[in-house]
Amino acid sequence: TILMRKEQSNMEIQGLRTIPVETSSFFLAFEISKHPHALPDGFFDHCSKLGVLVLYCCSFSFASPSFLECRGLRFLGLDHCIDDQFGDGEDHTEWACLYSLWVLDLRYTDWNEILSEEKMDLMTNIRELNIEGVMGWQYIAHLQCRLPNLQRLRIIKPTCQWETSQDVDDSFTDKAS
Repeated sequence: TILMRKEQSNMEIQGLRTIPVETSSFFLAFEISKHPHALPDGFFDHCSKLGVLVLYCCSFSFASPSFLECRGLRFLGLDHCIDDQFGDGEDHTEWACLYSLWVLDLRYTDWNEILSEEKMDLMTNIRELNIEGVMGWQYIAHLQCRLPNLQRLRIIKPTCQWETSQDVDDSFTDKAS
């Protein structure tokens, strides 16, 4: 567990205000609490080489996440993260982190917007989508004709039951395997 502390108006995580430029993988886990720790502003600003990012029990602005510009991100794992709603509230058109993404792993993180049709259209390279502990079946209809490289879809412990619909019966007919 990495502890977070406040120093004056700038926040730090284990003495870091930003992630070093040469970092290729970053795992951050806080202890579960009713109020997850917020990520410092600009924490990932210089992470051009970041390929793997896993956050556990953190809060950040879902409208404007601090890792938005991580252009080389291949694996994004979010577990028990919440929206701190302190961002600018805008939905940014440039979601550079989604273009190169291969794996999106959402666990107990209710971030519906990341799986919107607009965001999925940016994830052209995604190969694996894992959803656990949130409403997962609702996204199946959005997958049709999207995510052309998707090879693995896992929905575990959804919070709502699957409802058969003609809209999603042929969602995966374009997938060879």
